[in-house]
Amino acid sequence: MSGNIISMDVRHIGITVINVIVLFGILKFFLFKPINDVLAKRQASIKEEKQKAEEAIKNAEEKVKNYESQMQDIETLKAEAVAESTKKASAEYDRIVGDANKRAAEIVSEAEVKAEMAQKKKQAEAEKHIAEIVAAATKKIAASQNSAELDSSLYDEFISKAGEEVDS
Repeated sequence: MSGNIISMDVRHIGITVINVIVLFGILKFFLFKPINDVLAKRQASIKEEKQKAEEAIKNAEEKVKNYESQMQDIETLKAEAVAESTKKASAEYDRIVGDANKRAAEIVSEAEVKAEMAQKKKQAEAEKHIAEIVAAATKKIAASQNSAELDSSLYDEFISKAGEEVDS
């Protein structure tokens, strides 16, 4: 094997193959194994973080459901409270209006009674006054001579005084 730059010797090829295998074993032990251990730890850490995130999401969804349920309960209670307040207010309104109507009817009835009594009193006073005028006219007629002119003047005086009394 002379003069050839590239010579293929089986011994060199065998030594090169052994060197590659030894180098691969050394790299595997000192480089690939620690890197694989770091990658496995990192993968486990990522998996654990993912599980924690999923649990946090699940807890958050449960809290949202609880919150929505509580809000629905609050809305129901609010609606019931409003309905009850409206019912009470309506009953109070009806009671107040009923009392006011009753009192108004009493006031109107009292006013009618007072007006009737005042009317009867005025009528009695007018009748009394007319009777006094008639008595005075009768007295004058009886005291005086029966003359047509005197009767006519007394009648006119009676009518004018009776008209004044009725107007007042």
